Amino acid sequence: MHGSEEIAGDRQDPLVSIIIPAYNAETYLARTLRTAVHQSYRTVEILIVNDGSTDSTLSIAQEFAASDPRIRILNTPNGGVAAARNAGLAAAAGELVAFLDADDLWHPEKIRRQVDALRSCNGPEWGAVFTLHRRIDEFDDVISQGATVIYSGDILARHFYFKSVGNGSALLVRRDAALAVGGYDSSYRAAGIGGCEDFDFEMKIVARYKVAFVPEFLVGYRVYEGSMSSNRARMAEGMIATTRNHLEANPQLSEETRRWIMAGALHYARVNFLRARRFDRFFASTWELARLDPPVLLRMGKHFVMNLIGSLNPIRLLRNREPEPRIPYLEADPLEFASRGPIGRFQTARFQRLCEVDESGLSRALPDVADMAPAQGSPGTPKLGASVGSSPRVT
Repeated sequence: MHGSEEIAGDRQDPLVSIIIPAYNAETYLARTLRTAVHQSYRTVEILIVNDGSTDSTLSIAQEFAASDPRIRILNTPNGGVAAARNAGLAAAAGELVAFLDADDLWHPEKIRRQVDALRSCNGPEWGAVFTLHRRIDEFDDVISQGATVIYSGDILARHFYFKSVGNGSALLVRRDAALAVGGYDSSYRAAGIGGCEDFDFEMKIVARYKVAFVPEFLVGYRVYEGSMSSNRARMAEGMIATTRNHLEANPQLSEETRRWIMAGALHYARVNFLRARRFDRFFASTWELARLDPPVLLRMGKHFVMNLIGSLNPIRLLRNREPEPRIPYLEADPLEFASRGPIGRFQTARFQRLCEVDESGLSRALPDVADMAPAQGSPGTPKLGASVGSSPRVT
């Protein structure tokens, strides 16, 4: 396949296209761009897709572009994050692409670590590499760490259940692989349930390709009121719809695996429905979860009781009066806590079972990637979403 043999061999550094969709992103865009510009891996182009912004996003992008010839600006009508990423993907010149949300941060070694990881994997079946993330606040300080469940290779069943990527800024993917799976799906936004397009794209990648992993916290994923992920009810509906779509697309998965995966999505949804005060949807998803996977509901009840008891501990109450100081993301050690045991016995047992499913080949229904890619321009060439066929203005 195009580019894969070159990436794996000893050669000049492959060009990486960094794609940054930006809509009314004036608050954080400059901070985000600094972390892209200051990557230790220098063979990059930076595509800022101005998605119909009405604030000073464009002027900020132009200011950076004026001082760095690697930066290009694409101006498109507002079509949402999926359409903006697809526009960047269509215009990208790199063999590899990395998506960066306009409010997130990257560690300076992020791209280099991922390129090195992908280079160490020989063969066209390796399509992408992801890394860990930390959640950050509006001041760039670390709030918490994201998922630390580690897996690589054929990971469809494990990723479907554990969802370790968790944001749109952690993947580096071969451009030909991104095109082969059809890019990002803008139909979720059209249906009013946008927000899980990242997970949808990840699932399309892991269904066809092996994926590598860098066990370092190289992404600062910003969480704040007003971000896309803060619309909890929409995210919950999006997760349910995405999960059902990909269960339908992967009928080879066992009934047990399918129940666990759907229950995981429902658990995510019910928590977000509760926080959004959508009590009707909360009770409906809880009921379906209890029907599909009773052990999970019992486990959650146990954790609730234990947390309630712990919250009444007077020593803990005194400690909670003084919040721990937060560390700026770019000052945090990307390896700190990476070796901590990520999951308890219950989830460890499920991880081991899903690992068996992936390693046995039971999670894979598609033919080998090397035999699957159609020739460029052939009738079988996958098409991207509607925005990819458009012609964005480049400045």
